[in-house]
Amino acid sequence: MNWDKAKTMLILFLLGLNVFLVAMHFVYEDDYAVSREDIRVIAAILAQHDITLDTDIVDIPRSFPPVDQLALNPAAYNTSQLVDTFFIDTSNISQTIEFGNPIFSSQEGTLIIMRHIVQFRPSQHSPNPIFSTTTYNLQAETAFTQFLQMNASLFPGFEFDQTTASPDGESIIVEFRQNYRGYTILSNKLSFTVTPNGVTEVRYIYYPPGGFVGVRQPIISATQALFMFKLGNAHIGEPITITHIDLVHNIAFADDGSERITTVPYYRIFHSHGEPMLINAITGDIE
Repeated sequence: MNWDKAKTMLILFLLGLNVFLVAMHFVYEDDYAVSREDIRVIAAILAQHDITLDTDIVDIPRSFPPVDQLALNPAAYNTSQLVDTFFIDTSNISQTIEFGNPIFSSQEGTLIIMRHIVQFRPSQHSPNPIFSTTTYNLQAETAFTQFLQMNASLFPGFEFDQTTASPDGESIIVEFRQNYRGYTILSNKLSFTVTPNGVTEVRYIYYPPGGFVGVRQPIISATQALFMFKLGNAHIGEPITITHIDLVHNIAFADDGSERITTVPYYRIFHSHGEPMLINAITGDIE
C-alpha cells in the first residue's frame, strides 16, 4: 500500500469534513437567529399598540437554539453554615422550633430555616456592617457582592440580577440569582430588603443544580415572546416602555406525583408597567 498517498487522502478527507461541519454550524445558527428585520418588524407592531421598544437600548437575544433541561435537587440547607454566615457572635444564640422550622435568635437578629426558604431579619444592633446599608447604590451592590463572595460555598455562582421597589414603596429589594453554566436560575435567589433604617430582611432560596437531563427542547424567539407580550398587555390602555428582555430558567415541579424537579426556560420582559412578564419559551404561554 502507498502510505504517503493514503495519508494525503486522509488529510484531505479530514479537511473536507471540517469544512462541512463549519458550514453546518452556520446553517444551524441561521435556523435559530433573529434578524435585524425581525426586530424592526416587532418594534413597529409594538409601536402601533403604544408599546415602546428602543432597539438601540434594549439588547434583544439574537439567537434561540434548543435549550437543555436542568435538573434541580430538593432544597437542603446546612444549618450550622447558615448560622455562621448570618451571625458574628454565635455564642449567645437561642434556638426554638415552630411548626417544625428551627429558629435562631440573638441580639443580632432572627434566622428562620424553613423547608424551601431561609429568612434572616437583622436587628438594628447587628454588628455586621452589611446590614447597616440604608440606601441602594453601586457601593451597596459592591458590599452585597462581597458578602456573597465571602460565602461562595453557600451562594455558588450567585450574581447581581436586579433592584426593584417593594409593593409599599418604602423599601427596595436587591436581588442576586445563580448563574449555572450560563443559565440564570430564577428560583435560586438571595434578596436584601433595604430601608432608611438598614437591611430589614434577607431571603434565600436554593435548589442545588443536578446537571442537565433529557433532550434539548426547541424554544420560541425573543421577537415571538415580544408579540405575546403585546397580546398580554392589550387591555392596559396606557403607554408602556420595554426596558430589558432576557432568557431565564425557572423551577418546575413534576406533575406526576414524583419528586422530580427541573427547570423551564422563560423570557423575562421588564417594562414600565409593573413586574416583569414571564413568557414560557417552549409553549409561548404568559405566566
